[in-house]
Amino acid sequence: MYYLKKDVFNLFKIILRISASIVLLGIVISFIDVNYLLSIIRDLQIMWLIMAFGILNVSMILHFYRLVLLFNKTDPIQHGSILRIHYTSYCFSLFLPGQMGGDIYRVWSMMRYKKNTFGTITLVFLWRFLGFTSLLVIATGAMVVQRLYTDTLMIPLYVIYSSISLCIIMMLIALYYNKITYLLHRLGKRINTSMPIDSPQTPGVIMINIILSIFSHACTFLSLYFIGYAVNQHIPLYLFFLFGPIVSLVQQIPVSIGGIGIREGSYVVLFAQIGYSSEIIFSITFLYSLLTIGIGIIGAIMYASEHRR
Repeated sequence: MYYLKKDVFNLFKIILRISASIVLLGIVISFIDVNYLLSIIRDLQIMWLIMAFGILNVSMILHFYRLVLLFNKTDPIQHGSILRIHYTSYCFSLFLPGQMGGDIYRVWSMMRYKKNTFGTITLVFLWRFLGFTSLLVIATGAMVVQRLYTDTLMIPLYVIYSSISLCIIMMLIALYYNKITYLLHRLGKRINTSMPIDSPQTPGVIMINIILSIFSHACTFLSLYFIGYAVNQHIPLYLFFLFGPIVSLVQQIPVSIGGIGIREGSYVVLFAQIGYSSEIIFSITFLYSLLTIGIGIIGAIMYASEHRR
């Protein structure tokens, strides 16, 4: 009876999140010209869309190598197993609460290969945290490029990025000098146990991880740029690098399926500030959402093939 109630509750949460995605999309669509949107999609260039899907998979592979670097520093796991877990986790992140839902599955799956439960949790946390750090590096570079190309000042965006950057820098310092607070002291000790911070190789592993993450996120934003070409729109690449990180952070809010609705609304609002048509931006981001579902389907196939054995 307990498990039946739990299954019903989980099903209810999925239905609720699907409903939230539909409502959010409906709100965004209510502010755009549907006929214009359909005319944009009607002239879709499929080849550019295929290239965007390919570059999204490159992004996934780079994130996979980031996991390999962190988890194989102590007890090696077969690369095929990590790749399967990574894609399957992405599939689960579409239905569980935000990216955290995918991380929960990632931890649970990795624990089959790692005996240290808390060590597994902290390494996945570190993997996610370094990903956020790389997003801010990308945003900083994009802000510099934006100031070179235009005279437009986006003060709210600069304040948001600066505040988040300051928090991350303080946390990085706290993790290395982990006596600032009791919580960070414990977290720092756990990370040091899982992947010794005082080891000469560790700073190099972390730096390579951040660099790989920068390239991975760059591929994600490049896929949006390619989708722009697919709908015959040539939007400057640096704008996706400028707005992409803040949208990626907003998507962590566990409201909709795979961030659908939140992503579209955020990009439409941000690009509207510099005069871009809502219909154009919505078409790009909605097609991107469909491609992410395609990635999730690959993960579902891997999950199904594993459980048939």
